[in-house]
Order: sequence, then structure tokens, then C-alpha cells
Amino acid sequence: MKEMENMREEMKKMRLEVERMKLEVEKMRVMEREEAEGEGEGTYGLRIPFSYLWDLVK
Repeated sequence: MKEMENMREEMKKMRLEVERMKLEVEKMRVMEREEAEGEGEGTYGLRIPFSYLWDLVK
């Protein structure tokens, strides 16, 4: 029974790591797009700086 719980925890950690990597890739894309457009902080069309959103998921 304990092994099943450990496996669930490992899967949860792996899913979180994948999400973190997806966010990292998206962050790089946004930064590249901003450089091309000559903008500052990314906002995703929102008025929330991307760096703030990024700090929430770190």
C-alpha cells in the first residue's frame, strides 16, 4: 500500500516538473516575441507582468 502512495507522489512530482518545463519554454517564447516586437515585460495581453506570473510557479 505504501508503494502505491509513493508512486502517486512520484507521478505528481513528474507532472509538476513537466508543467514547469512547459512554462519555461513558454517564457522563452514570450521573451523572444517581445524582443522581436521591442516590448518590455510580457503581459499575455493582460496587465499582469509575466515575471510576476513566473514567480508564482517557481
